[in-house]
Amino acid sequence: MTGKRRPGHEFLPERLPPLAGAQIQLSSLVRFLEHPVKAFLRERLGYYAADVPEQLSDALPVEMGPLDRWELGDRMLEARLGGADLGTTLLAEQGRGLLPPGALGEGALAEVRAVVEALVAEVGSLPCGDAPVTSVEVNVALADGRSLVGTVPGVRENVVLRCTYSKLAAKHRLRAWAYFLALSASRPELAPSAITIGQAEGSTGAKPRLSTSTLGPLAGDPEVRRSAAVAALEILVDLYQRGMREPLPIYCATSAAWVAERNRDESPIGAARTRWGSRTDDFPGESAEPEHLTVLGSAVPLEQVLERLPDDDEDGPGWDSREKSRFERLAARLWRPVLEHELLRER
Repeated sequence: MTGKRRPGHEFLPERLPPLAGAQIQLSSLVRFLEHPVKAFLRERLGYYAADVPEQLSDALPVEMGPLDRWELGDRMLEARLGGADLGTTLLAEQGRGLLPPGALGEGALAEVRAVVEALVAEVGSLPCGDAPVTSVEVNVALADGRSLVGTVPGVRENVVLRCTYSKLAAKHRLRAWAYFLALSASRPELAPSAITIGQAEGSTGAKPRLSTSTLGPLAGDPEVRRSAAVAALEILVDLYQRGMREPLPIYCATSAAWVAERNRDESPIGAARTRWGSRTDDFPGESAEPEHLTVLGSAVPLEQVLERLPDDDEDGPGWDSREKSRFERLAARLWRPVLEHELLRER
């Protein structure tokens, strides 16, 4: 990447040296998968592109925007999954003073409540839904002599379970993939699986719709499962190592849309452009994210992203040479193993 300056920003380096150390933190790998460019800027440069001070106000809200509704839903879902009954949860929210007055607040609370209760019911329908939640320490030896260490949270029996009020997004699925592989490599005798639940596109309070990502146990006996999980983890670690040297043009949601359409033998440009470009001010695309603006200099069109060719070492075993741009090749390396194993369901 060519160094460039935007107003108020530091020069970006061409490429940093590889990360040193015998251990890779699972938490760092997950942060990278969720947002590769943000992870590079923060972990290698200590730069925060969206460091905006919080604006506090004592004024009573008149209406709730999308972020306010998400925060309300996230709090309520956390409370309900933590064991609080519905009545106590509703009273707590009414007592916070964050709801609009009168019918506006009651309406917003009712809409969010409907979605939260649908999510809680979905978790409760699972065989592991009532199981105690634990965290599992993992230490996975990699082929190059390093190890991946950390903690897999949200484990119920042998299932890595997560339920979010958000729309089920690419970043949630990659997070589950990393935790699933780490647990499968470290504790293959458990035959772990992973389930991630969130809202589906088009979900509303009047008609909640849910989306579920399921990663079933890897095939074979424990040693076969361990070997398969380590091999898949090494792909993620390789991408992580590359992404800690320079900002990689993977772009989580855009790359997921691209590979999903490619796997269906469909033209991927339309689906990817929808994720890359801004739909509305409330739902900006990935091109408008502060970290991508920092690196690219402006909200460039997807066609410009596709112009860069793969680097010389992005070829050979494990790389799809049919993909001609660097974005496509990196996206395929990241997402194809996930899509081959994942079951996505909406209802």
